[in-house]
Amino acid sequence: MSNYLIAFIPFILFYFLARIMMDRANRKLDAEKKAEMVDLFSNRSPLRYLWLAFLLGGLYAVWQAELLDLNYTLAFYFAGLIVYSVFYGRKSVGLLKANNFPPDYIRAYLSATLFQWAGIAFLVFGMILVRNG
Repeated sequence: MSNYLIAFIPFILFYFLARIMMDRANRKLDAEKKAEMVDLFSNRSPLRYLWLAFLLGGLYAVWQAELLDLNYTLAFYFAGLIVYSVFYGRKSVGLLKANNFPPDYIRAYLSATLFQWAGIAFLVFGMILVRNG
């Protein structure tokens, strides 16, 4: 088994735990709120995907051109992901609060998001540890 795969396992576990948390929270919503949630989040700006593509493209370009050590590249990438997630996470929570979603649902949403980012953190830092031996 590849050492990088070992770094990937916590990411998968945290992601599935986050999905389970969101599924449980979604079951507590009535049909009207579920439909409202789908409508709210389907109207998101495509600009957020451009920022994510820019972040991924930047990671790939810096990595391939070997402009920085891989550790620094991954650290900058992770910092960019944190800024991205905080910005859009705040927008999402504000949208949920503005549309009177239950506080329990909002807490579950935030918890699931934190679990997803914890998984990404384990992946990035695991890759750094594996690379450094």
